[in-house]
Amino acid sequence: MSKQLVWTSALSIMVGALGTLTIVELVDQKREEAVHKAVVETQEDQTQGDRDVHRTQDQNHAMDLQAIRQVVRQEVAAAREQQSPDDHVNDPEDQVQPESADDRDSLENYEESERFSEARSLVDNTISAGVWSEVERSQLRELMGALNDAERKVLMHDLILAANQGELEVTTEGPLL
Repeated sequence: MSKQLVWTSALSIMVGALGTLTIVELVDQKREEAVHKAVVETQEDQTQGDRDVHRTQDQNHAMDLQAIRQVVRQEVAAAREQQSPDDHVNDPEDQVQPESADDRDSLENYEESERFSEARSLVDNTISAGVWSEVERSQLRELMGALNDAERKVLMHDLILAANQGELEVTTEGPLL
């Protein structure tokens, strides 16, 4: 055989082997890419699953709070229905008790005070509207300065009672006043 034919045959074999090697490398590379892609997708699915679990837990927590609030509202409403109006009239905790002779005199005449009437109107209108905001708080603070202790107690009693019974949504930060 001639040298040229040997070289051509050898070259052919080498090209064939190189082609086969290249194909094997390409297949391996594609396999690695597919495995990598599958791993990434699995990790993304796990991350999304974790997010879904947290989202579900947050939703369950919110639903639990809503359920608790609803039960409390129902229990308070049921307790109110069971009480007769006379129960509150004679309840010593609900009545304002003057602490001194001046307070007793003021309590008997508190309806005569123009400032008290104005403050009483503000509290009653606010309770009727069902919302206590910064505006009402600042107005009542201003009016409270001119009232005696007994008048302040009467107003605070009604305001606190309405807030505690859920008749008044408090939108202020901090205390009512």
